[in-house]
Amino acid sequence: ARGNRGTRLQLSSMRVLLVSENVPPQVNGIARRVGQYADGLRERGCTVTLCHPGSECCWAFANPWNFSASMMVLRPLAFVELARQRWDVVHVVMPLNLSGVWLLAAFRFLHLFGADAPRLVVSWHCNLGAYNESIFPAGLTWITERLCTAVFCPVGALADKLLIPTPSTEPAIRAAFGDRWGICSNGLSAEAFNPEARHSPEGKAWEARKQEA
Repeated sequence: ARGNRGTRLQLSSMRVLLVSENVPPQVNGIARRVGQYADGLRERGCTVTLCHPGSECCWAFANPWNFSASMMVLRPLAFVELARQRWDVVHVVMPLNLSGVWLLAAFRFLHLFGADAPRLVVSWHCNLGAYNESIFPAGLTWITERLCTAVFCPVGALADKLLIPTPSTEPAIRAAFGDRWGICSNGLSAEAFNPEARHSPEGKAWEARKQEA
């Protein structure tokens, strides 16, 4: 990793703020990946602070599109305190993380006045168009997709880097970052998709359940 002035940061000394509305023990792909990020960084000696709906720094409320998950609003004093601390990396997990967007804006604003800025990273983990299709009537999908894109495309001007699981993830957001994007691991084992895996105990159990269905 490199600091905002191009100096290489020692991984073992990095302070990382990870902001996500999906965290373990939630059972979904984003929560699993956030857990892998946090565990992997800590194993490498980083100090990781995880800001999420269960944190004391946030007010939490139910996600209106997924009642098994929560969304968050940062408490004003906590917001100021997080913005004042020194971080080497601030990683905001998307989509729909409005508190994270405000933090990105705060760090970018402070940098304009001479403050040392951390590296600002956004990771985006789903296509909102496909997500909207599973929730809204067909007539509203186009409107909601355009609305979400308009709200979140500005992160391309706030963050330094975009991480996505595949090159086809959210093309409009990826375009907003130009060439400042990269692939993040999705945590899946490629061997699980090997045809030979169907002969493993897990593969045989899956075949049996498929025949029963």
